[in-house]
Parts: sequence; C-alpha cells; structure tokens
Amino acid sequence: MLMFSGAGSEDSLLAVEKWGMTMLPKEEEQLLPFAEGALALPVQYGWGERRQLHEFDYLKQQAARLYRLNKLHRRLAGTLHLAGLVEAFSLWLKPFLPHLVFGYCPEDGECRHFSSHVHGEERRKVMAFVRSMGREESDGSCLQYGEYLRYKWEVKTADGAGFLFVVCRKKPEADKFDLMNDALDVLVENLHRGLEYEKIHFQATRDALTGLANRRVFDQQGRELMTAARQHGYPVTLMLLDLDNFKAVNDTLGHLRGDEALVAVADILRSTVRATDLVARIGGDEFALILDNTDLSGAKIFADRMCKAVDDLGIQPLAGVRLGVSVGLSLYNGKENLASWIERTDSLLYQAKAVNRGGTVAEVRNQESGIRKQEVEDR
Repeated sequence: MLMFSGAGSEDSLLAVEKWGMTMLPKEEEQLLPFAEGALALPVQYGWGERRQLHEFDYLKQQAARLYRLNKLHRRLAGTLHLAGLVEAFSLWLKPFLPHLVFGYCPEDGECRHFSSHVHGEERRKVMAFVRSMGREESDGSCLQYGEYLRYKWEVKTADGAGFLFVVCRKKPEADKFDLMNDALDVLVENLHRGLEYEKIHFQATRDALTGLANRRVFDQQGRELMTAARQHGYPVTLMLLDLDNFKAVNDTLGHLRGDEALVAVADILRSTVRATDLVARIGGDEFALILDNTDLSGAKIFADRMCKAVDDLGIQPLAGVRLGVSVGLSLYNGKENLASWIERTDSLLYQAKAVNRGGTVAEVRNQESGIRKQEVEDR
C-alpha cells in the first residue's frame, strides 16, 4: 500500500485525496476511481504520478465513450427512413447493452418501428408488454413484467410526441445506462430527420384524399406480388372497382359530399383487406385491389361483403338512385405483365357496368379445356 511521507496520519491521506479530486471539475469528481483499490499502487509512485494515472485512465474512458458515440453518428448519418434508424441504433447498442427489443412508438401508441432480437412466442409476449406502455410513465422509468424490464423515454416531435423504448432481461449497469442516455441524444437528432422523411414519403406514395396507396405504389408493389405468386405457385386475384352513380352524387349533393363518399368507400376497403393485400385508388372513382393468396371464389366472397358495405352507406343523390359499385375480377395467369392483367380485368369491370350496375363480372377458367368465360353476378 502507498504510504504518504510527512505527517503520516490518516487525516493527511484523506486531505491529499480530496486535494487530488478537486483538481477536476466538480461534476466529474465522482467519476474518478479514488476507491480503496486505487490506493494499492507501488511505493515508488508519488501523489503527482498517482493523480496523473487516474486522470489518464479517466481520459481513456472518455475517449472510448466518444469513439462509440462518433461511430453511432456515422452509422445513423447514412440512414433516412425511420425503420432503418431504429434498426441501426439497436445493432449498435446490443454489444454494450444486451436487449430483446428496441423501438419507437408515435403518439398514437402503435409500435410500427422496432428491432427485435427474439422470435416466436417470446416475441409475442415482449411486444404485448411493449403495447401496454402508458403515457403516464416518466422518462427513463422502469417497469417489470415477469423476467422482462422495460425502459421508456419521451421524444418531442413537430407533430406531437412519441416514445423510445428498450426491453431487457436484466437491469443495465450504471455506466451502460449512462452511455444509453448519451446515445439517445444522438438518435433523437436523427429521429427528427427520419420522421420528416417518413412524412414526405407518405405524401409521395399515398392518395391525398383517401390515404390509400396511389397508382405508383400499386404498380410497384403489384409487380412484387405477381413475382412472389409466380415463384411460389399460389393464386392472386385482381379486383377493379368503379363507383356507380358517383357523378350524380357530385352533381346533386356537391363535390364535398362526393369527396366524403370516396373517403367512406376507402375506409371500407382499408378495414376489409388483410395486411398482405394491396389496395389503391387509381383514378377519380376507381379503386384496385390485389388479393394475395386468394382464388376467384374467395375474391367473390370478399366482393359480396364489400358491395354490401358500400350499399349500406345509404348515399342516395336522387330518388331511386343510390351509390353502388361494380366489380371486375380476374386471376393472375402467371405469364402476363401487370399492364395486360389490368387491361383484361378492366374489360370485365365495364362489362359489369354495361350488363347491370352493381354487379360483378369474374373470369372463370374451365380446368379441362382452358376456355375462359365470364360469370356475371347481380348484387
């Protein structure tokens, strides 16, 4: 053990320790390791050398911390979209703070952007724990659920507030938690950019009135669904819809009422389709859907349900005239491109409108001869 030469008393030793600590800024005094273990230095080291060693060790720790944060800066700087930012941050964080899930929830509480390191049943349990997160929880608060610990931080945005969260199995060490807090400051700077990018991307890919996908997105994602169906051999059905008597709604009730009718129809479609389906507004009163892994019989059931829902809106611009919808259905044949598939289905749609408004024309293939016929169903 190092012995101080001079007074030789414990008071003198404590005085030197205090003198050494006050040479650094007050807020950093507690960071220096002047614990009992730090006194076990060879006798040849004087107090000046001892203080320099501690300062050097402290500076090494700070340099390592800044290096990690700078590495995070570089990783996030090249990422625009929100999901990529969350994923990049989680991968950066995992070696220092092992966690199960890290993510961001907007003000509505729906956790659309998260990075998960667990799967299956455990992932379902963890995400149920995440979705129970309440607004009353304070920043950095910890909530335990069985073996899981959840921490959350509020993020102020231009459109309100959101939450960053992390789920761990055990409580992080204090220094790791401090690093996490510093890193969150770095993430939040980039998060605002990601949120703005997401807003611009949404505006560029969504129909401004209804919020459904626009024609550009329909064309892009439609080709992807066709490719997947061709590769894996499952059916996909294209459904084109055109509103009946929509012009009468605009001319009689006004364009504002017409816009409300379009939004109401879009809400019906949005609430009826599955997450794997594609629905878009492709024209004034025209909508298109690609029903993933669905044959014509399943598509007809969907069309029946959807047509009834539109009829139940009860929009009647004139006596005996009611807002309805005509439908054309066709199955992807595995060979045609999207444009020809749309053209083929479009001809079926206008057959439905010509034969009987409010009906569905579906193309049916005879399995033995391969000859196609049109099947008309009255709604």
